[in-house]
Amino acid sequence: MAKAGHNDYLWQIYNETLWGAAWFSWYDFPDCGRVLVAGSIGRMALTELGRRFGAVDIWNGSPQASKKYGAVLVGGSLGSMADNEAFLREAVTMLTVGGVLLWVADNKLGTRFLCGDKHFGDEGEYFTRSQWQAMFKQSGLRSVKGYGLMPGWHLLRNVFAEGCLLDRGYLQRLEYHYVAPENLFRDEHELLGEFAGTELFPLAGAFLWEYHRAGGERLLYADMYGDKPPEEAAVFMRFVDRIAVKKPLYSGGSVTHIYRHGEELRGRGLRVVSQKYANGRITMPYLELPLLADVMADTAARDEKAFWDLLDGWWECILQSSARSAVSAFPLSLPVGEIILAKVYADMSPTNVFWDGGEYVFFDQEYCCIDYPARFALYRGLGSLYAARPDLAKYVPLQRVQEHYSLTDIWEDFVAVDYKYFVGKARNLNLFDRYNREHVCQSRQMEKNGHVLSRLAYLMELDLFAGSEGKKIVLFGAGEYCRRYLQRHGKEHLPSFIVDNDAAKWHTFLGTVEILPPGVLKDFDNEGLHIIICCSRTEAIGRQLRNMGLEDYRIF
Repeated sequence: MAKAGHNDYLWQIYNETLWGAAWFSWYDFPDCGRVLVAGSIGRMALTELGRRFGAVDIWNGSPQASKKYGAVLVGGSLGSMADNEAFLREAVTMLTVGGVLLWVADNKLGTRFLCGDKHFGDEGEYFTRSQWQAMFKQSGLRSVKGYGLMPGWHLLRNVFAEGCLLDRGYLQRLEYHYVAPENLFRDEHELLGEFAGTELFPLAGAFLWEYHRAGGERLLYADMYGDKPPEEAAVFMRFVDRIAVKKPLYSGGSVTHIYRHGEELRGRGLRVVSQKYANGRITMPYLELPLLADVMADTAARDEKAFWDLLDGWWECILQSSARSAVSAFPLSLPVGEIILAKVYADMSPTNVFWDGGEYVFFDQEYCCIDYPARFALYRGLGSLYAARPDLAKYVPLQRVQEHYSLTDIWEDFVAVDYKYFVGKARNLNLFDRYNREHVCQSRQMEKNGHVLSRLAYLMELDLFAGSEGKKIVLFGAGEYCRRYLQRHGKEHLPSFIVDNDAAKWHTFLGTVEILPPGVLKDFDNEGLHIIICCSRTEAIGRQLRNMGLEDYRIF
């Protein structure tokens, strides 16, 4: 189903590799009988669907009401809003009782496009969140769940549920790869500033919409590397009930080695996150603990000696993780007396360790090298540490740490071996090396893109009044944001009234508009209100509205 005219390298990656299947392969489909696909679905993605479902049908524009499907998958827009609505109305009639509809499409106002990036292909019109919600409403679907996708859906890295709060540290650990090299940036936080730590759903690169009568996934977010070899590619999923799962991303993959490595470390006396393995997946509790990398960097800023203590303690854990070996499988010569371990767990990085009140708690130990120098794990961990927290270098430069552990002379050898024998395989560089070279993050574009996003508020307001015709406009929040709204839009879009949680403001006026308690919203028909949140605490107010059954609102 690849579209004609898309012959560039990135389209080939989407069409000819399993990475193009990542947007749906993370999902646990309840019924694997038959699937209907429409829109832009890559060739290898269709192959993956064939392994998951008994039969795969391709939508040809004709009614297929005689067939029932366990899943209907749509990639991109099918045309205009009317075209999409027509397909939705028919698709729902074709679903089995436990069937699910997944529809993925670029976000018209996603951050990457605000930065000047191009949409991936000619896949019909592009729409905002409110426009998609209007389409579902017109089609009679009122229980559609939304997910945000970063950086986009063709080559997916991250999925997060609408309403999910992503903290600064989490954002800093994500890598975003964008289509146009001249428009790349390191992470959303450095661009969004005050928006980081808030609900980023409206700014996602793409949307994934889920319709499931039984409620569907209870996912909070998912993190994946779709470019890894199919047998090793995995997805980490966190659910709203504080359960975390790691499972294969593609059919035929396995995470048994990750579970085994964790249990081996536990057997060596190290503390590892509690994990259970069943049905091909690892289930763990989600721990609200800081990462060792963050603790190290924050500690270095105030107490350098304590930082070195943390570093030495982590090094002792590496030495404890395996028995010593009398032989070396390292492909280059090593200094006399080098400590060789029978197993070097290459993911014992501070970014894969929690800090729990003085204890190191390891998780997600994916890779293991046999008969390797212990300092190879030290080298990899330090690289990850300084990449995750570049501010650490202001307090303790990496060069000093290299000297402390006598890594200076051997560091480049470790880099060469890492790239050739480890990273190359782990990140499938034989297939994606050109992608990494041409489309990796370029921090020099940060300033340019930041300037573009400085007009973010204005751009977001372009959709502020969509669907407000014939409805009462109500502002939630009677503070500074409300005053800005009245100055900017008060003449053309004067609110009927304002609501605020501060009882001291009730039954007072801003200009001619009365301020009322939020409870009055229950007295009105939801269909007749056009609610606009006018305060900085958008997620808290959004949650309050949703608890009142008011799902449709805008943010000023």
